[in-house]
Amino acid sequence: MPPTMPSTEKKSTANAEILPVVRRVIHYSGLNYFQAMQLPCDLFLAMAKNDYVDELNQSEEGREYLEKCKRLNTTDIDLEGLKDFEKEVNTNG
Repeated sequence: MPPTMPSTEKKSTANAEILPVVRRVIHYSGLNYFQAMQLPCDLFLAMAKNDYVDELNQSEEGREYLEKCKRLNTTDIDLEGLKDFEKEVNTNG
């Protein structure tokens, strides 16, 4: 799936339009329609995602969006950042 910011809403993909995704795969891979439709599902979705990410990386707003998505989807603790923050608070306080 394309990068997205986390959400608590449940969205239905049942009504999602398929042809824009097929166009993305054709654009990214250089395959024709019939070849693209014969791809394994995981490869098809990876190509669609990669094309979307490539498109976002072409603009400053897109790069900012990708950075926000990455930051908001991170669940690991940045221990070094936490230690640096603690030092900063202790020296300024």
